[in-house]
Amino acid sequence: MNETDERKELRLIRKRIGLTQAAMAVRLNVSQSAYEKYERGERGIPAALLEKAQSLQKEYETGKRIALELAECARMAAEVKKRRFEGWIQGCWMLFFVSAAWLVLRIAVLQVGADFLRLGPNDEALGMGVSESLCI
Repeated sequence: MNETDERKELRLIRKRIGLTQAAMAVRLNVSQSAYEKYERGERGIPAALLEKAQSLQKEYETGKRIALELAECARMAAEVKKRRFEGWIQGCWMLFFVSAAWLVLRIAVLQVGADFLRLGPNDEALGMGVSESLCI
């Protein structure tokens, strides 16, 4: 790789990571003025410095990938939690409607005097109390 390519690569790495020249200089453990000279081509870039910059880019890309994976996991966990809550709410509504339907059916049966839904000896008293309260 020639000096121009190395200079362009160093600048491209810095831009991909999103660092200023000063911040990149700190990460590479060089002075800001030395780093500026590397990017402008006024100074030759040591191979170890370019390798360190490439290593920083790999760390950044790995961290970015991990952050995206964590965000996706958090999104999926929130979706599961939402579905569980929605299922719980649906279960509550179902219980309410079944209970209401059973009560309406029991009152209707007791009003008509049918025997097929009797559950025990106190059903007549329950039916009379409910039907009397409905007639008032």
